[in-house]
Amino acid sequence: MYEIRNDFKDSSFAHSVRIEIISILLNPKTNLIFIFRFLLVANGKLRPSYASRTSCLISGLMMKKSNSWKNLSVLFQNKVTYRNLDLNDIDGASALCSEAFDGPFRIYEFLQKKSSIENYRLQFQKRFLDYVQAGLKHAMIVATMDGIVIGFVEIGLLPPPIGRDPSTEVKDSAYIGNLAVSENHRRIGVGKNLVRIAMKVAEKWNEKEIYAAVKSKNFGARSLYESLGFLLVLKESENIYQQFKRDQTDLRVYYCKPLNQLTS
Repeated sequence: MYEIRNDFKDSSFAHSVRIEIISILLNPKTNLIFIFRFLLVANGKLRPSYASRTSCLISGLMMKKSNSWKNLSVLFQNKVTYRNLDLNDIDGASALCSEAFDGPFRIYEFLQKKSSIENYRLQFQKRFLDYVQAGLKHAMIVATMDGIVIGFVEIGLLPPPIGRDPSTEVKDSAYIGNLAVSENHRRIGVGKNLVRIAMKVAEKWNEKEIYAAVKSKNFGARSLYESLGFLLVLKESENIYQQFKRDQTDLRVYYCKPLNQLTS
């Protein structure tokens, strides 16, 4: 199991404090946004969940115009703890990945979401017991705030993408998988830190490079990897998805980053 260094560990923080509330303290002008949201909800013009997202977006734009967003990022990031996943974290990681990769849930929302979370739970539990606890090259890392899972990433070994380097013998390479961050805790550096930890894990394994597969239209994730020095190395062909009659919105691109070799 990978030992996370102290520079990735921080103190806990009350999870109930939300980005919107702190934005009021940092920028009093955002009070107008909350009044506007309250009036819309009270008059039935906007559902509460949509209202919350709307106010977060507008507040975020106002904060970004000032320097409050940077202050907020520092405030939240200093309260996040990064550590190895244990069995008690699996439910939280499963719910997080379900929302990030399978949501939003519309029709029969409760049953869909329950089934999705259960699928992730069974997968994570199996990999944790069969790979992590067995001492194989597989790591599962969580970011927590006051004991609540707000971020998750897996690192494991898989064959490199087909067509990446046909001149060499196929050998398993390090991969980043299931990188997810809670919607209320994005854009404060949690995702970047999880990727940095993933790279450190792969370096500890003496891997030469690390891959990440991303949906081609997931521009947020693509931007994150590019900002950390990952290079686009391969795009999936549309012919593959036509052959297997899969949705072309699932087309993936592959990023790769060379790693520093560590001596054991």
